[in-house]
Amino acid sequence: QATRGAELAGNDFLDNHLGAKFEDAHQNVVTDNEFRQSPNEGLLLSASRDNAVRGNRFVANYNGVLLEQGADGNTVSGNRFELQQRAGVHLAQSRGNAVRDNEAQGNALGIYLLNAERNLVEGNRVRDNAEAGIALRGATRNTVRDNGASGSPRGFDFNAADDNLLLDNAASGNEAGILLNTSRGNTVQGNRLEGNQTGLEMHFSKDNLIKENLAAGQAAGMLVSESSENIFVSNAVRDNAYGLNLLYATANVIRDNAVRDNAEAGLSLLNFSGQNVLTQNEVTGNGWGVLLSSSPGNLLDFNVVRDNAVGLVLHRSGPGTQARGNAIVAHGLGVHLPEVV
Repeated sequence: QATRGAELAGNDFLDNHLGAKFEDAHQNVVTDNEFRQSPNEGLLLSASRDNAVRGNRFVANYNGVLLEQGADGNTVSGNRFELQQRAGVHLAQSRGNAVRDNEAQGNALGIYLLNAERNLVEGNRVRDNAEAGIALRGATRNTVRDNGASGSPRGFDFNAADDNLLLDNAASGNEAGILLNTSRGNTVQGNRLEGNQTGLEMHFSKDNLIKENLAAGQAAGMLVSESSENIFVSNAVRDNAYGLNLLYATANVIRDNAVRDNAEAGLSLLNFSGQNVLTQNEVTGNGWGVLLSSSPGNLLDFNVVRDNAVGLVLHRSGPGTQARGNAIVAHGLGVHLPEVV
């Protein structure tokens, strides 16, 4: 018979093989405990629903909390996770859980969703985790909202993760603020990416919507490689060395973005990036405003390109390229065509 309505409170779990396991246990509360130094999980929930794990501390376990298959509809909130070998919170093949308002520092992964769906990850602060702050791998239809990730190789790491919402998060001091790899159908909206090496990186990804984000103060604001049919709309990309950069990227739409004061180039299409549409962008105060190199067959229309050192550069990018209806204003050199063909 299932365990219901119990409270596990105020205990110290130290040097156990497994700190505590809930199996077929529902509507219980785990609060104000400390779980330390388990070679497996501090707390494991298996086939358990509607439990509350709140206000606990997890130190130097393998995973702090693991919710495995059938652990659905649980809430993990207000906990502190430090120095786990794998993850502070690990959701594996579980759904409908809420992970909110936790702190995760010095773990391999702060929060990790593996093949998990329809979960909410909200209001967490993750920093100085060795691999990534918040990682989704094979995870679908999750909402990751209002989290802060800093000091990791990847703040937010989506790998083969589809149809998720990444909304109103902040990433700073990471190698990559957000990484999308082999991921499709995600919406990345309203995030602040400041002071990372690269704000947003995208590789081998398709059909994502990148909307209303800020990418500022980085070596590259956004870097997109070998990715297609993505939409970049209404982003602010400013004060980076390079703004928004496409490499081997095709059939993307770049529309209505504000790209300004990037030291080297505002918008760059490089290395056979073709069939892209750049429209209605405002590109101001950069070194090169719009740079196409070895990237024929793109459409540039109705952009405002103003006050850059050089407005538009077409380098070996002539065949099939169309530039029409653009306002190219107040540059040292408006258009430069070195080796157009």
